[in-house]
Amino acid sequence: MSIKYNKPEDVPNAVLRERLNALSDAVARGKAAIADEFTRRIPAEVDRDADIVLAEAARRIKMLENRLKPLTEQQIVQCIIDAGCLGTVKLSYEAGPLGITRTTVNADKLVKAIERAHGIGVEE
Repeated sequence: MSIKYNKPEDVPNAVLRERLNALSDAVARGKAAIADEFTRRIPAEVDRDADIVLAEAARRIKMLENRLKPLTEQQIVQCIIDAGCLGTVKLSYEAGPLGITRTTVNADKLVKAIERAHGIGVEE
């Protein structure tokens, strides 16, 4: 582990998962292993310090739960209103230059509104 990452959210999932496994293993091995692994360093190592790793894992689990939760009918209506699609919801693909397809502006706005409602890309 190192001071490779500046913020907990910069730590890749694979690195975080590996550290969580190491912390879990330390708990299973007993007090001496816990004393070695559950330390905090100065400056903080966001990919190693147990308190930071556990808090970041919890934050990511909460984000995933929010993303998986279905939107209520009221939230969907609000997304349509926020996207400016009320009255004319056109969620299709239009042909662009050279036959490349792209979503309509309304579809892009609606997707962003739904992502906001799910907390995707929004810090908590």
